[in-house]
Formats: sequence, C-alpha cells, structure tokens
Amino acid sequence: MSSGAKLTGGAHWLPVRARRVHDVHETAMSRTVYCPTTGSHVPLGDCEHCGHRIAIDRTERTTFLVCDGAPAGKVVDLPGTPPLGGDASDTPIRGIMASQVECVARTLPFHDLLALFIDYNLSGVPVVDSEGHPCGVVSKSDVVWTLQEAVDAERDELVVPYGRGTPPEATGELGKRLYQLTAGELMTPVVFSVPESASIARAAAIMAYEGVHRVPVVSEYNEVIGVVSSLDIARWVAAQAGYVLSSECGRR
Repeated sequence: MSSGAKLTGGAHWLPVRARRVHDVHETAMSRTVYCPTTGSHVPLGDCEHCGHRIAIDRTERTTFLVCDGAPAGKVVDLPGTPPLGGDASDTPIRGIMASQVECVARTLPFHDLLALFIDYNLSGVPVVDSEGHPCGVVSKSDVVWTLQEAVDAERDELVVPYGRGTPPEATGELGKRLYQLTAGELMTPVVFSVPESASIARAAAIMAYEGVHRVPVVSEYNEVIGVVSSLDIARWVAAQAGYVLSSECGRR
C-alpha cells in the first residue's frame, strides 16, 4: 500500500523522514513525520504523547507511522508515492526521493568524509548546520578536484588518508594537509533546495540548469528531510515506461 493512502477507520500511513548527521565524534539521528492534525512536520517523538492511535509499519525502503489523527471531513495532502502514469509536472518528488538521508556537519574531517562515501555507497551528501538547515553540498567530484589541485600545487608523493581514525603521521606531507580539510571547506556553498511538494519536473529543471546531480528536500522549517537525485528521476522515468526495477537498483 502506498504512503498517504487512507486506511479503514480513518488512519493514514505517514512516511517517517530520517536525517542522520555525521560529525567529528558523533552521529546524530532525527526523525520527523508530516502531522495531518497540525499540517506540519513534527519530531517523531511528539507522536508518543499524542492521543491518536498510532503504530509503526515498515516496507522494504520506508518506515511509516500509521495514525488515525486526520481531521474528520478534511482532505489532507499527505506525503505519498506518485502513481505510475502521472505527469512529471504534476507528480511530487516526495514519492521518489530518498527519505532516509545521510548528512554531514561542516566540521567532518576529509578522511571521515571519504569513509562515509565508501561505507554508504554515496556520491554526495548535504552539509547541514546544527538546526538541520542545508548550507551546502559536498560530492565525490569536490574531493577529486581537491586532490587534483593539491597534486598540481605540490608534486609530492600522494598518500591519501583512508578510513576513520587514520592518524596524520600515517600519511605523507600532502596527506597531512588533506587530513586537516573539512566538509565545510570542500562543499559547494550554494544550495538549491526544494519542498517535498515540488514536482519531479521542477527538480529535474533545477538539476539541468544548475548542473547538479542532487537536490536537498526541505520541510516548511527549512530542515533537510530527504534528497532527490538525477538517478531517482531516471528510475521514475524508466518505471513510467514499464521497466521493472528493484527498489534498491542503482541506489546512491
């Protein structure tokens, strides 16, 4: 059953948005859901103190909160999976975006960023502040450009820091300088974010015009709640044409 579908007894499936922020010494997790009563995104923990009947359900890709709190007689635009056969101009990105999103703090060191890309098979991540607001995006391309510039600046033996906790002493002189870099120094400091109600066509237009491969998705409070990539859009287009793809096919 798709998210946002109304169930027997007036309950709704609300997708849980999970944001994990990686920093120097810790990883912070925050989960939010769209509340049909308040009409806004709220921390998942707030639902524990709500008087409505709730339950948790999980599918292959998404965790849902099952809630009966939709106001009686009110049609609520709940986050849902766009149906096949929809038009890209009318279909919201919330159904194709990754709602379990990895983010990094500005202070995350270069070697931890590399390890994150490898461990989670990512090609880029949003950089967020302490409130979860996007302040940039850092990608593998940013890392490659930084490495190339460093090599061009000094033709030293390149020993790149690798893995978490690699000490500076284990690297060459160039590696030591790279070790001191952070995600905030590597990131592209311009963010092209969109709300989850934005259409697939709008997200695609931003990526094409700005030459980027991913766009953070934000709540009404400008907090990152997901990310949509060019691959997500390509998978949606393939599905529209009738190709059957695994939900994890080609994931970032």
